[in-house]
Amino acid sequence: MAHFFISYSRKDTELVEKIVDALSADDLLPWIDWKNIPKGEEVQLEIHQAIAEADVFLFFVSPDSAQSRWCAEEIEHAAKNRKRILPIVVRDADLPIIHPEISKRNWVFCREGLDDFNRAIEETRKAIFTDYEWLKFHTELQIKALKWEQKRDNSRLLRGKELRETDKQIHRTNIPRDPVATDIQRQFVLASIKHEVVTRRLLVASSAVILSIILVLIIWPFLSREQAIPGTWVSIHEGSFKMGMDQDEADFVYYLCSRENVVPDNCFFTSEELLGFAGKQDNAFLSEFMIMDNEVTIAQYQQCVASGFCQPSDNWTKGANSPNEPATNLNWLDSADYCTWLGGRLPSEGEWEKAARGPNSSYFPWGDKWDNQANLEEDTVQRIDVFAESDISDYGVKNMAGNVREWTASERSLQRLPEFKNLFLMPEDYVPGMEIILRGGAWNNDRSAGITSNVGWLDASLWRNNIGFRCVCPEGQTCESPWDKWWVWFGDY
Repeated sequence: MAHFFISYSRKDTELVEKIVDALSADDLLPWIDWKNIPKGEEVQLEIHQAIAEADVFLFFVSPDSAQSRWCAEEIEHAAKNRKRILPIVVRDADLPIIHPEISKRNWVFCREGLDDFNRAIEETRKAIFTDYEWLKFHTELQIKALKWEQKRDNSRLLRGKELRETDKQIHRTNIPRDPVATDIQRQFVLASIKHEVVTRRLLVASSAVILSIILVLIIWPFLSREQAIPGTWVSIHEGSFKMGMDQDEADFVYYLCSRENVVPDNCFFTSEELLGFAGKQDNAFLSEFMIMDNEVTIAQYQQCVASGFCQPSDNWTKGANSPNEPATNLNWLDSADYCTWLGGRLPSEGEWEKAARGPNSSYFPWGDKWDNQANLEEDTVQRIDVFAESDISDYGVKNMAGNVREWTASERSLQRLPEFKNLFLMPEDYVPGMEIILRGGAWNNDRSAGITSNVGWLDASLWRNNIGFRCVCPEGQTCESPWDKWWVWFGDY
């Protein structure tokens, strides 16, 4: 297999050959179409296979390569296979004509007569060899996955120690990795896991009767218990959104709180006071990010506790509650640690509100009218799936109006700033007495607390049985899945 694939314009052949020769001096094996396509073979098939089998995709930027449909097709295939893509500029090209997969990356400049050739070669070597063990692993796994995909042949699936190590490798995202795992790699590993589970069941079924009874007795507690609900990430697209309350929304919140069947004195705020700490902010804009589709559950949080990373105080207990109820009785630091474990963080209040409002900036996640669609004004917390089909925003994010209030990464200030800034705190920013913004309503709150722009707060060191949390994965970060597939069967929750 080649260490790197060359994508270039024929008009740059002389300089490209010079660069390739310099890289090959380090025993790096290139794949390049002037010497690697066997006669009579289908060109596109050979190129696709070579890209998949190469560790790195080198694209030589010039006006001609930038406008080449063949080069564009090669770039698309490299991106599909999540190759490490390294652009090397040999001639300047206008940015608008350069493929987005190329323009967004760091470039190496090797223009003849303009740049230091040796320095460019050294930068290229450094880019190729960074985390090279992962790079080789990624290429080998992609080849295995693609061969499996061709015929869905179970004999090509991973097994045993190789499967567990592979599953661990592609989910190690505490530090950013280039390239990230591809969709087909994840499907390949998931299919391997499923096949291994099925194979184990068949082996159990074919064992001796006594052994089968023993195994059933061992496995029964796992099979008979309530199965945990997996968590997933939901993408929230880049763009502007409404942040905070305007006068109409503040009046509506006060109306809901002071309606006829509620004693008006129970409303500890006026609409004017609401505007003071939850008022509208101008120029609200966020880059794309991901947020958990639901509140973190007891079962999900217990994964982090079992790993040894999360070490909550004595108030945390998985207890006798459903493992699919929200994880509560956790203070702000406990909650933030879990998000750190996944590679993300708690959401800023802006991120939380955008996900809750949806693209139409609704009062409630589902719209502008109260329809009793969330766990509010009730007697107890519920499993996260009870209101999942009704308390849901157009982005697909659930239980944001009710069930439990949620910690954010935003510190309370006495007055809402008029200009939006996506400020957030990390665990290392904690100081005693810090007050943290809470968002969403809880099961024992009035319906006015379910308004997407409503704001509460609490000392970061405290915890309540009606406060939970969810995490975000900001743009540019790669985060673990909020649910480990092995934990569904064998986890201690």
